[in-house]
Amino acid sequence: MTEAWGPDDDEPRRHHGPVRVRVPAKINMHLAVGPLRADGYHELNTVYHAISLFDELTARPGDTLALTMEGEGAGSLALDETNLIIRAARALATRARVPAHARLHLRKTIPLAAGLAGGSADAAATLLACDLLWGTGMSREELAEVGATLGSDVPFLLHGGTALGTGHGESVSPILARPTTWHWVVALADGGLSTPEVYGKLDALRDSPFPPKALSDADDLMSALRQRDPAVLGAALG
Repeated sequence: MTEAWGPDDDEPRRHHGPVRVRVPAKINMHLAVGPLRADGYHELNTVYHAISLFDELTARPGDTLALTMEGEGAGSLALDETNLIIRAARALATRARVPAHARLHLRKTIPLAAGLAGGSADAAATLLACDLLWGTGMSREELAEVGATLGSDVPFLLHGGTALGTGHGESVSPILARPTTWHWVVALADGGLSTPEVYGKLDALRDSPFPPKALSDADDLMSALRQRDPAVLGAALG
């Protein structure tokens, strides 16, 4: 990530050169999906974990707001106002009361619709990059407030690491555990899955004569993280 201020600066300043930000994909080591709330979100209790698979966003000064991309999804992913990158840039500009002017380029390696939060990672990268480019000087907490309006996973991806997510996933509390390198195998299906459709199917199953068994809390998973034993952690995933 490119820093926007030097060691003697006491306040952030506008960055005139390109800003590059890499944000990781995430997995959910624990994902308990609760009932549908009045605001349209489902109540979640989840343990987020960042993995070493990254999207990279480059932001440069511009006279308008424009987005280009390469890599995963190039040619199929819309680059218009529906894209989370464009939405994130406009949301930050509105919050900071600055013009939403930037030339953004995405180098994407996180697969689409794979449960890895690629779109949310791109939104988080945009918030970080444009904050530096425009010199808005927002804290991570302030950026997370903007990110929560864009997607449940965005606040976590602004911080990374391992964390407990509650609310609809936007309330993030870092999990303090001894540093451990976990090695993961990520297997991808031929097609993607829409989160709203998956949660909608879960709601329907809960209303059926044979509802799925509820997932317990994350206590076992938390204990497994502290033990640092892959077999114990694997048994606690849910």
